Amino acid sequence: MTSRPDHLTSVIQFCLPLRQSEFGFEETVREKSRTDLYNYIKQSSGRLLDDKFAYMEDCVIRETNCPTEKISSLKKELKLFKWQFRQKWTAASYKEERFLQNNAKWLTGTIKLSAWVKQKTGRPRPSKEFGELSDRSKRRKTKELRAQVPDADATLTYAAQMNLRAAGKSDASAIIKEITKSPTRAYKIRKVITQNKE
Repeated sequence: MTSRPDHLTSVIQFCLPLRQSEFGFEETVREKSRTDLYNYIKQSSGRLLDDKFAYMEDCVIRETNCPTEKISSLKKELKLFKWQFRQKWTAASYKEERFLQNNAKWLTGTIKLSAWVKQKTGRPRPSKEFGELSDRSKRRKTKELRAQVPDADATLTYAAQMNLRAAGKSDASAIIKEITKSPTRAYKIRKVITQNKE
């Protein structure tokens, strides 16, 4: 069996969803560390290893929100781990310290397990056109864009000018060009507009 890289030590990592369940849950695949499975075994009060395995399976079933009709398939996914663990535990003469020393690398690996997450209900909120958003929402939506574009003032202003021209709004494009000619041009145009409103 090919072992996984040692850096895969997180308890659970989400992967892409596989399919929709008929019972309001979405089935996914998660990676579970062998160390966590071993800790479940240690937590069991059962005397026999099979009893400890059963406790571990119950923990995984609860943790993954496994539906009743999927329990048997989830237990099959744990079958290889149980077989490997039994072999390694026996080789260590049932001594925890020896088992941990001999299998430190193996325990840091992960196995793939099915899991089920609650599907979102209700209709998604319809997205608004940019022009329908409030000024606050517009600032939030454009914040990342403004941060990523070099020399954002000149670049975005010129882009707006070209877009308006391409859309046939030549007057608006000309105004943008005019107000960016000099630092004082925008002030003068604004002053004229204000006076006309009065």
